[in-house]
Amino acid sequence: DYLTKALTRRGLNQALAEFEEKFKSTKEDYVILFFDIDHFKNVNDTYGHHAGDVILSTIAQFLTSHAEKDDIVGRFGGEEFILLKHLTSVKKAFAFADNIRATIAKSTFVYEKQKLKITISGGIALRSSSKTQQDAVELADSYTYEAKHSGRNKILPTS
Repeated sequence: DYLTKALTRRGLNQALAEFEEKFKSTKEDYVILFFDIDHFKNVNDTYGHHAGDVILSTIAQFLTSHAEKDDIVGRFGGEEFILLKHLTSVKKAFAFADNIRATIAKSTFVYEKQKLKITISGGIALRSSSKTQQDAVELADSYTYEAKHSGRNKILPTS
């Protein structure tokens, strides 16, 4: 992605296909972590689209810096990111994702001398818990939607 330097949606789809191929051949499980920036429209409306671009690229860099060697970070669309990670439990994925959420929530983002507080909501799906990869992506997305509509600044499910 030109703006965020994360994978584009196309690159993310290719990475998802590679993770799925490995899952089918070796049964090595993985999680799909969805992250969505809370109240992102307010950032654009209040501070302008350039501020929004800075927040998007900063969040992408943050996710990438917390990813391990075999993890994949991509921009799913708008202010949504996916991180693919070889983990075998929702509990471990939650600990990882909630650490990211908490660190972002504690951080102060500065744009043209304005201090901004940014939070994210997220959803987790373990690939083996869904019939298809698409079902797992949709499950992670639905948990993100639920997190946003139940107060934001949280990761679901918790275990």
